[in-house]
Amino acid sequence: MLILLRNCFLVDGTGTPGRQSDILIRDNVILDIGSFSNARADRVFDLGGLTVTPGFIDINVDSDHYFTLFTDPGQKSLLAQGVTSIVGGNSGTSLAPLFGDGILSLRKWADPNQININWGSFGEFISWLNTRKFGINFGSLVGHSTIRRGLMGDSLVPLGKNEYKKFVYLIEQSLREGAFGFSTGLAYSRASHVSLEELFELTKSIAKGKGVYSCYPKEEQGIEQGIKEVVSLAKENALVTEIAHLSTPASDDFRRGLERIEEASHEVSIHFDITPYHISVKPLFTLLPTWATQRGFDQLLRYLTTSDTRARILNDIDTKQKEIGDIVISYARNQWIIHGKRISEVALNQNLSVAETLVKILQISENQVGGFIVDSDQVLRDDLLFHPLSCISSHGVGYDRVDTLNRPKIHPRSFGAFPRFLRMVREKGKISFEEAIKKITSTVAEKYGFMERGVVKIGNKADLVVLDSIEVGEKNDFENSAHYSSGIVMVFVNGVLSYERGNFIDFSSGEIIKPSFY
Repeated sequence: MLILLRNCFLVDGTGTPGRQSDILIRDNVILDIGSFSNARADRVFDLGGLTVTPGFIDINVDSDHYFTLFTDPGQKSLLAQGVTSIVGGNSGTSLAPLFGDGILSLRKWADPNQININWGSFGEFISWLNTRKFGINFGSLVGHSTIRRGLMGDSLVPLGKNEYKKFVYLIEQSLREGAFGFSTGLAYSRASHVSLEELFELTKSIAKGKGVYSCYPKEEQGIEQGIKEVVSLAKENALVTEIAHLSTPASDDFRRGLERIEEASHEVSIHFDITPYHISVKPLFTLLPTWATQRGFDQLLRYLTTSDTRARILNDIDTKQKEIGDIVISYARNQWIIHGKRISEVALNQNLSVAETLVKILQISENQVGGFIVDSDQVLRDDLLFHPLSCISSHGVGYDRVDTLNRPKIHPRSFGAFPRFLRMVREKGKISFEEAIKKITSTVAEKYGFMERGVVKIGNKADLVVLDSIEVGEKNDFENSAHYSSGIVMVFVNGVLSYERGNFIDFSSGEIIKPSFY
């Protein structure tokens, strides 16, 4: 099929000034760019000066972690934002390779029993995905915790010589089979014990541009210390590095950490990804002391139900009562009735202390509980959206259906992160619209090795967004999160018109993608 987009304002993703243009699309590829006033096509769209950009690339999503990649394959809440490609496997947890107890690394987000696992290796996972239909393009990193859990089970002991050999083999095999890189979730208690020596040996597999290293850094000893460790790995192994889920408190500790990132950027490719919200969703077991959580969910459940360890946990979190009470429950397994309620509200109804309520919720839900937590200074985070080293991601989840009774309380980022960012660009004026589009397209495409995506140019895949740059913005909030944004007029995925003015026309045109170094 030949499609003509006529009379558009093209912002091509390179950061150069936009220009008036027409675009010809043949099948899934951009055929030509120029002036085609007399051209004929199967479909012609006169855009009347609306802006055309590359499809947005979201490098940090949880659609795989929450399994909505399978239950909601259209990923409509992301598609309607202009997102055409996503990267899973973040925070040390991926859906492949799976063996042993590796699947248990996903329990912090969802119940692994929801899906049937028909694969083992990363290549088998990709092959299985290729038998399915998705609304957007999907690629994945390979997760450290997933492999380590498969090799070592619940054990926290250092890797032995044979384990190192197997671990490296699995990373390198996954890269050959199409993984975009390697991720770690060091902020989570089970991974926080991992030594720098272990990470140094494992990240050699992706050294010198063989893949991206995405790291959710440790925070237990301060953000600067966590960033310091990531930077040392990046420099030592010449890693293409993405610091994920960066918390941005207004503290000297954070500012020193940011300076370390800025200094390292002169030597290696290093960025950090953030979302345009200062409130995040986190598993609530992370509020408990490390000694209680680092040996896994089964041991934690035993601690929660044993009187002496339960009392010790309650004592250790006593000083966090105000922080805990303000948390709004996003999801809780077996307890959908408390979705959207503050823990302090649940505590009042149960006639328990806030700490006791948290422990009870964790116990009943078998630790599968998440909540909205303020983890960043809003003014500082807003400024960092425009930092030259920041990448914008949703940290969200793709949904097709939102009216199911026991669905989680959805974070508005899953429906509005990218339009919200573009609205803030327009209102604050700290960077140009062209620079903003580059941040969410070609910058991440180049870093992650996206083939033929991220820039509107002849021969690239026709992942395109048509938008009204004056109207684009989110239309939701934390009370009413499941609302699509304004200003996103059309979205093309691989040359197929998938979304137009609030209507989903096709949500099966996504591809399973591999990096350019594959």
